[in-house]
Amino acid sequence: MPDGVATALSQAGIPLLTSQDAEFTQTLNSCTGIPNGKPTVVALPTTSEQVAVIVTLCIETNSDMVVRGGGHDTFGRFSAHNAVIIDLRKLNAVVVSEDKSTVRVGGGVTASRVLDELEKHGLQVPVGSCGSVGFTSWCLVGGLGPYSESYGLGADQIVGAKMVDARGRLVDADERLLKGLRGGGGCLGVVVELTVKAYPLQNVRAGLLMFDSSNIENAVTTFFTNYDVMLTTHHGNIPSQLSTTPCVISMPGLGSTMMCCFVWNGSATEETVVWLERVASLAPLAPGVPGPQDAVKDMTPLGYMTMFNSLLPTQVAGPPEFLNLQDIYGDKLRELKEIKKEHDPDGVFKLTVPALVD
Repeated sequence: MPDGVATALSQAGIPLLTSQDAEFTQTLNSCTGIPNGKPTVVALPTTSEQVAVIVTLCIETNSDMVVRGGGHDTFGRFSAHNAVIIDLRKLNAVVVSEDKSTVRVGGGVTASRVLDELEKHGLQVPVGSCGSVGFTSWCLVGGLGPYSESYGLGADQIVGAKMVDARGRLVDADERLLKGLRGGGGCLGVVVELTVKAYPLQNVRAGLLMFDSSNIENAVTTFFTNYDVMLTTHHGNIPSQLSTTPCVISMPGLGSTMMCCFVWNGSATEETVVWLERVASLAPLAPGVPGPQDAVKDMTPLGYMTMFNSLLPTQVAGPPEFLNLQDIYGDKLRELKEIKKEHDPDGVFKLTVPALVD
Protein backbone atom coordinates (compact mmCIF):
# COMPACT_ATOMS: atom_id res chain seq x y z
CA MET A 1 0.00 0.00 0.00
CA PRO A 2 2.36 2.73 -1.24
CA ASP A 3 0.21 5.78 -0.39
CA GLY A 4 -0.75 4.33 2.97
CA VAL A 5 2.81 3.77 4.14
CA ALA A 6 3.95 7.23 3.01
CA THR A 7 1.10 8.81 4.95
CA ALA A 8 1.79 6.69 8.02
CA LEU A 9 5.50 7.51 7.97
CA SER A 10 4.82 11.20 7.56
CA GLN A 11 2.33 11.22 10.44
CA ALA A 12 4.93 9.45 12.60
CA GLY A 13 7.39 12.28 11.95
CA ILE A 14 9.81 10.21 9.86
CA PRO A 15 11.90 12.30 7.43
CA LEU A 16 11.17 11.03 3.94
CA LEU A 17 11.15 11.73 0.23
CA THR A 18 8.68 10.66 -2.44
CA SER A 19 8.71 11.02 -6.21
CA GLN A 20 7.03 14.40 -5.75
CA ASP A 21 10.14 15.80 -4.10
CA ALA A 22 12.90 17.41 -6.15
CA GLU A 23 15.65 15.57 -4.25
CA PHE A 24 14.07 12.14 -4.72
CA THR A 25 15.97 11.00 -7.84
CA GLN A 26 19.31 12.35 -6.68
CA THR A 27 18.92 10.53 -3.37
CA LEU A 28 18.61 7.27 -5.32
CA ASN A 29 21.91 7.87 -7.13
CA SER A 30 24.75 5.47 -6.37
CA CYS A 31 28.09 4.23 -7.64
CA THR A 32 26.18 2.28 -10.32
CA GLY A 33 23.80 5.11 -11.18
CA ILE A 34 20.06 5.22 -10.61
CA PRO A 35 18.72 1.73 -9.77
CA ASN A 36 16.06 0.19 -11.99
CA GLY A 37 13.64 -0.57 -9.18
CA LYS A 38 11.84 2.67 -8.35
CA PRO A 39 10.75 2.87 -4.71
CA THR A 40 7.65 4.61 -3.42
CA VAL A 41 9.36 6.23 -0.45
CA VAL A 42 12.89 6.94 0.70
CA ALA A 43 12.84 7.10 4.49
CA LEU A 44 15.74 9.05 6.02
CA PRO A 45 15.91 8.11 9.71
CA THR A 46 18.24 10.01 12.02
CA THR A 47 17.91 7.65 15.00
CA SER A 48 17.68 3.93 15.65
CA GLU A 49 14.24 4.46 17.17
CA GLN A 50 13.00 5.95 13.89
CA VAL A 51 14.22 2.84 12.06
CA ALA A 52 12.11 0.73 14.41
CA VAL A 53 9.07 2.88 13.63
CA ILE A 54 9.68 2.55 9.89
CA VAL A 55 9.92 -1.25 10.06
CA THR A 56 6.79 -1.45 12.21
CA LEU A 57 4.77 0.70 9.82
CA CYS A 58 6.00 -1.26 6.79
CA ILE A 59 4.81 -4.46 8.47
CA GLU A 60 1.45 -2.93 9.38
CA THR A 61 0.85 -1.63 5.86
CA ASN A 62 2.22 -4.77 4.18
CA SER A 63 4.89 -2.71 2.40
CA ASP A 64 8.13 -4.15 1.10
CA MET A 65 11.30 -2.57 2.47
CA VAL A 66 14.97 -2.50 1.50
CA VAL A 67 17.96 -1.07 3.31
CA ARG A 68 20.58 1.28 1.91
CA GLY A 69 23.99 1.86 3.41
CA GLY A 70 26.68 3.16 1.06
CA GLY A 71 24.76 2.14 -2.05
CA HIS A 72 27.57 0.03 -3.52
CA ASP A 73 25.61 -3.11 -4.32
CA THR A 74 26.29 -3.37 -8.05
CA PHE A 75 22.99 -5.20 -8.55
CA GLY A 76 21.15 -2.15 -7.15
CA ARG A 77 19.47 -4.24 -4.45
CA PHE A 78 19.27 -1.26 -2.11
CA SER A 79 16.16 -0.27 -4.09
CA ALA A 80 13.08 -2.13 -5.30
CA HIS A 81 9.91 -1.30 -7.19
CA ASN A 82 7.17 0.15 -4.96
CA ALA A 83 9.24 -0.52 -1.84
CA VAL A 84 10.30 1.69 1.06
CA ILE A 85 14.02 2.38 1.13
CA ILE A 86 15.36 2.69 4.65
CA ASP A 87 18.32 4.97 3.95
CA LEU A 88 20.71 4.67 6.88
CA ARG A 89 23.31 7.21 5.75
CA LYS A 90 22.45 9.65 8.54
CA LEU A 91 23.24 6.97 11.12
CA ASN A 92 26.95 7.61 10.80
CA ALA A 93 28.25 7.93 14.36
CA VAL A 94 31.69 6.61 15.31
CA VAL A 95 32.12 6.17 19.09
CA VAL A 96 35.32 4.76 20.62
CA SER A 97 35.15 2.76 23.86
CA GLU A 98 36.97 4.06 26.93
CA ASP A 99 39.64 1.38 26.71
CA LYS A 100 39.96 1.92 22.94
CA SER A 101 39.51 -1.78 22.25
CA THR A 102 36.22 -1.42 20.35
CA VAL A 103 34.26 1.16 18.40
CA ARG A 104 30.52 1.56 17.83
CA VAL A 105 29.60 2.56 14.29
CA GLY A 106 26.26 3.58 12.82
CA GLY A 107 24.50 1.44 10.25
CA GLY A 108 25.10 3.89 7.40
CA VAL A 109 28.64 5.10 8.09
CA THR A 110 31.16 4.92 5.26
CA ALA A 111 34.59 3.32 5.51
CA SER A 112 36.39 6.61 4.95
CA ARG A 113 34.52 8.30 7.78
CA VAL A 114 35.36 5.43 10.14
CA LEU A 115 39.07 5.68 9.33
CA ASP A 116 39.00 9.48 9.56
CA GLU A 117 37.38 9.49 13.00
CA LEU A 118 39.53 6.66 14.36
CA GLU A 119 42.75 8.27 13.18
CA LYS A 120 42.04 11.10 15.64
CA HIS A 121 42.13 8.50 18.43
CA GLY A 122 45.23 6.70 17.18
CA LEU A 123 43.17 3.73 16.04
CA GLN A 124 42.21 1.86 12.89
CA VAL A 125 39.96 -0.98 11.76
CA PRO A 126 40.25 -3.25 8.72
CA VAL A 127 38.39 -1.85 5.72
CA GLY A 128 38.12 -2.41 2.02
CA SER A 129 39.77 -0.11 -0.51
CA CYS A 130 36.80 2.07 -1.49
CA GLY A 131 36.01 4.86 0.97
CA SER A 132 32.38 5.41 0.05
CA VAL A 133 31.38 1.81 0.76
CA GLY A 134 29.08 1.42 3.75
CA PHE A 135 31.33 0.02 6.49
CA THR A 136 28.59 -1.76 8.44
CA SER A 137 27.21 -3.43 5.31
CA TRP A 138 30.74 -4.41 4.28
CA CYS A 139 31.27 -6.15 7.62
CA LEU A 140 27.91 -7.91 7.46
CA VAL A 141 28.51 -9.52 4.06
CA GLY A 142 32.01 -10.74 4.93
CA GLY A 143 34.28 -7.76 4.44
CA LEU A 144 37.33 -8.57 2.31
CA GLY A 145 40.10 -5.98 1.99
CA PRO A 146 43.83 -5.26 2.13
CA TYR A 147 44.00 -5.87 5.90
CA SER A 148 42.12 -9.18 5.97
CA GLU A 149 45.27 -11.28 6.34
CA SER A 150 46.43 -9.11 9.26
CA TYR A 151 43.18 -8.74 11.21
CA GLY A 152 40.64 -11.07 9.61
CA LEU A 153 37.53 -10.32 7.59
CA GLY A 154 35.13 -7.52 8.42
CA ALA A 155 32.73 -10.12 9.78
CA ASP A 156 35.42 -11.31 12.20
CA GLN A 157 35.50 -7.85 13.79
CA ILE A 158 31.86 -7.88 14.92
CA VAL A 159 31.49 -8.24 18.70
CA GLY A 160 28.06 -6.65 19.10
CA ALA A 161 25.10 -5.35 17.13
CA LYS A 162 21.95 -3.34 17.66
CA MET A 163 19.21 -4.08 15.17
CA VAL A 164 15.53 -3.81 14.41
CA ASP A 165 14.04 -7.27 14.19
CA ALA A 166 11.15 -8.71 12.18
CA ARG A 167 8.66 -7.50 14.82
CA GLY A 168 9.87 -3.91 14.66
CA ARG A 169 11.72 -4.12 17.99
CA LEU A 170 15.05 -2.47 18.64
CA VAL A 171 17.17 -5.25 20.15
CA ASP A 172 20.75 -6.11 21.04
CA ALA A 173 21.81 -9.16 19.08
CA ASP A 174 22.49 -12.27 21.16
CA GLU A 175 25.21 -14.76 20.29
CA ARG A 176 22.92 -16.74 17.99
CA LEU A 177 22.00 -13.62 16.03
CA LEU A 178 25.61 -12.41 15.95
CA LYS A 179 26.64 -15.70 14.40
CA GLY A 180 24.13 -15.13 11.62
CA LEU A 181 25.11 -11.49 11.15
CA ARG A 182 28.79 -12.34 10.68
CA GLY A 183 28.56 -12.89 6.94
CA GLY A 184 24.78 -13.22 6.78
CA GLY A 185 24.32 -9.66 5.56
CA GLY A 186 21.03 -7.91 6.15
CA CYS A 187 18.75 -10.92 5.97
CA LEU A 188 17.99 -11.04 9.71
CA GLY A 189 16.98 -7.43 10.35
CA VAL A 190 18.03 -3.81 9.98
CA VAL A 191 21.39 -3.36 11.69
CA VAL A 192 21.52 0.19 13.02
CA GLU A 193 24.79 -0.14 14.92
CA LEU A 194 27.77 -2.48 15.08
CA THR A 195 30.42 -2.80 17.74
CA VAL A 196 33.70 -3.88 16.17
CA LYS A 197 37.27 -4.48 17.29
CA ALA A 198 39.69 -1.57 17.05
CA TYR A 199 43.47 -1.70 16.58
CA PRO A 200 46.35 0.71 17.25
CA LEU A 201 46.98 2.97 14.28
CA GLN A 202 50.10 2.19 12.29
CA ASN A 203 51.42 3.39 8.99
CA VAL A 204 51.27 1.16 5.96
CA ARG A 205 53.69 0.90 3.08
CA ALA A 206 51.38 1.25 0.12
CA GLY A 207 51.08 2.35 -3.47
CA LEU A 208 50.16 1.41 -7.01
CA LEU A 209 52.41 -0.39 -9.47
CA MET A 210 51.62 0.42 -13.11
CA PHE A 211 52.60 -2.06 -15.82
CA ASP A 212 53.23 -1.49 -19.50
CA SER A 213 49.74 -1.72 -21.02
CA SER A 214 50.46 -0.70 -24.61
CA ASN A 215 49.08 -4.14 -25.35
CA ILE A 216 46.60 -4.66 -22.54
CA GLU A 217 45.92 -8.30 -23.41
CA ASN A 218 49.61 -9.16 -23.20
CA ALA A 219 49.97 -7.16 -20.01
CA VAL A 220 47.11 -8.98 -18.28
CA THR A 221 48.24 -12.41 -19.51
CA THR A 222 51.86 -11.87 -18.49
CA PHE A 223 51.01 -10.48 -15.08
CA PHE A 224 48.52 -13.15 -14.06
CA THR A 225 50.62 -16.03 -15.41
CA ASN A 226 53.53 -14.91 -13.26
CA TYR A 227 51.25 -13.98 -10.37
CA ASP A 228 49.92 -17.53 -10.27
CA VAL A 229 53.48 -18.89 -10.27
CA MET A 230 54.41 -16.55 -7.41
CA LEU A 231 51.44 -17.63 -5.30
CA THR A 232 52.15 -21.30 -5.97
CA THR A 233 55.88 -21.02 -5.29
CA HIS A 234 55.45 -19.16 -2.01
CA HIS A 235 52.27 -20.87 -0.83
CA GLY A 236 52.22 -20.95 2.95
CA ASN A 237 55.02 -18.39 3.23
CA ILE A 238 53.31 -15.19 2.14
CA PRO A 239 53.51 -12.66 5.01
CA SER A 240 50.22 -11.76 6.65
CA GLN A 241 51.14 -8.06 6.38
CA LEU A 242 51.09 -8.26 2.59
CA SER A 243 48.10 -7.56 0.37
CA THR A 244 48.19 -7.34 -3.41
CA THR A 245 45.17 -6.43 -5.49
CA PRO A 246 45.63 -6.68 -9.27
CA CYS A 247 43.21 -4.56 -11.28
CA VAL A 248 42.66 -2.96 -14.66
CA ILE A 249 41.73 0.72 -14.37
CA SER A 250 40.93 3.15 -17.17
CA MET A 251 43.43 5.98 -16.75
CA PRO A 252 42.93 9.43 -18.32
CA GLY A 253 45.10 9.65 -21.43
CA LEU A 254 46.31 6.07 -21.03
CA GLY A 255 43.22 3.92 -21.44
CA SER A 256 42.98 0.53 -19.77
CA THR A 257 46.01 0.03 -17.55
CA MET A 258 47.20 -3.09 -15.73
CA MET A 259 47.94 -2.16 -12.14
CA CYS A 260 48.56 -3.82 -8.81
CA CYS A 261 47.80 -2.28 -5.43
CA PHE A 262 50.58 -3.14 -2.98
CA VAL A 263 49.87 -2.77 0.74
CA TRP A 264 52.20 -3.80 3.56
CA ASN A 265 50.44 -3.41 6.89
CA GLY A 266 53.20 -1.88 9.01
CA SER A 267 56.53 -0.14 8.65
CA ALA A 268 58.90 -1.19 5.88
CA THR A 269 61.37 -4.00 6.55
CA GLU A 270 63.85 -5.90 4.42
CA GLU A 271 61.07 -8.40 3.78
CA THR A 272 58.86 -5.57 2.48
CA VAL A 273 61.53 -4.64 -0.09
CA VAL A 274 61.89 -8.25 -1.24
CA TRP A 275 58.18 -8.70 -1.78
CA LEU A 276 57.75 -5.32 -3.46
CA GLU A 277 60.47 -6.13 -5.99
CA ARG A 278 58.95 -9.57 -6.48
CA VAL A 279 55.50 -8.15 -7.31
CA ALA A 280 56.98 -5.38 -9.47
CA SER A 281 58.78 -7.97 -11.61
CA LEU A 282 55.63 -9.88 -12.55
CA ALA A 283 55.36 -7.86 -15.79
CA PRO A 284 57.28 -5.00 -17.42
CA LEU A 285 56.58 -1.71 -15.66
CA ALA A 286 55.09 1.15 -17.63
CA PRO A 287 57.71 3.49 -19.09
CA GLY A 288 58.17 6.83 -17.39
CA VAL A 289 56.49 5.87 -14.10
CA PRO A 290 58.19 5.86 -10.71
CA GLY A 291 60.06 2.70 -9.75
CA PRO A 292 58.53 0.43 -7.11
CA GLN A 293 60.47 1.93 -4.19
CA ASP A 294 59.24 5.41 -5.14
CA ALA A 295 55.70 4.38 -6.08
CA VAL A 296 55.12 2.67 -2.73
CA LYS A 297 55.38 4.97 0.30
CA ASP A 298 54.62 5.23 4.01
CA MET A 299 51.13 6.56 4.74
CA THR A 300 48.16 5.98 7.03
CA PRO A 301 45.38 3.57 6.02
CA LEU A 302 43.19 6.63 5.35
CA GLY A 303 45.94 8.11 3.19
CA TYR A 304 46.11 4.97 1.10
CA MET A 305 42.33 4.84 0.74
CA THR A 306 42.27 8.48 -0.36
CA MET A 307 45.01 7.92 -2.93
CA PHE A 308 43.39 4.78 -4.34
CA ASN A 309 39.94 6.38 -4.49
CA SER A 310 41.30 9.29 -6.52
CA LEU A 311 41.80 6.80 -9.37
CA LEU A 312 38.36 5.24 -9.22
CA PRO A 313 35.56 6.32 -11.57
CA THR A 314 32.62 8.04 -9.87
CA GLN A 315 30.34 5.37 -11.25
CA VAL A 316 30.74 1.81 -12.51
CA ALA A 317 28.50 -0.09 -14.89
CA GLY A 318 27.28 -3.65 -14.89
CA PRO A 319 26.92 -6.27 -12.15
CA PRO A 320 29.81 -8.64 -11.39
CA GLU A 321 29.71 -12.38 -11.72
CA PHE A 322 27.89 -13.85 -8.75
CA LEU A 323 28.17 -17.30 -7.26
CA ASN A 324 25.07 -19.01 -5.93
CA LEU A 325 24.49 -19.02 -2.19
CA GLN A 326 25.56 -22.65 -1.80
CA ASP A 327 28.94 -21.88 -3.36
CA ILE A 328 29.39 -18.87 -1.10
CA TYR A 329 28.26 -20.29 2.25
CA GLY A 330 28.91 -23.99 1.76
CA ASP A 331 27.87 -26.04 4.79
CA LYS A 332 27.06 -22.83 6.70
CA LEU A 333 24.08 -22.03 4.47
CA ARG A 334 21.83 -24.52 6.26
CA GLU A 335 22.52 -22.96 9.66
CA LEU A 336 22.04 -19.43 8.30
CA LYS A 337 18.64 -20.46 6.93
CA GLU A 338 17.77 -21.93 10.33
CA ILE A 339 18.66 -18.65 12.06
CA LYS A 340 16.61 -16.80 9.45
CA LYS A 341 13.61 -19.03 10.15
CA GLU A 342 13.98 -18.50 13.90
CA HIS A 343 14.14 -14.70 13.72
CA ASP A 344 12.14 -13.89 10.58
CA PRO A 345 9.69 -16.77 10.02
CA ASP A 346 7.31 -14.64 7.93
CA GLY A 347 10.00 -13.31 5.59
CA VAL A 348 9.58 -9.66 6.59
CA PHE A 349 13.13 -9.01 5.38
CA LYS A 350 12.87 -10.71 2.02
CA LEU A 351 14.51 -8.08 -0.21
CA THR A 352 17.93 -8.49 1.33
CA VAL A 353 21.50 -9.49 0.60
CA PRO A 354 21.64 -12.45 0.72
CA ALA A 355 18.06 -13.23 -0.27
CA LEU A 356 16.95 -16.26 1.73
CA VAL A 357 13.23 -15.92 0.99
CA ASP A 358 11.98 -17.37 -2.31
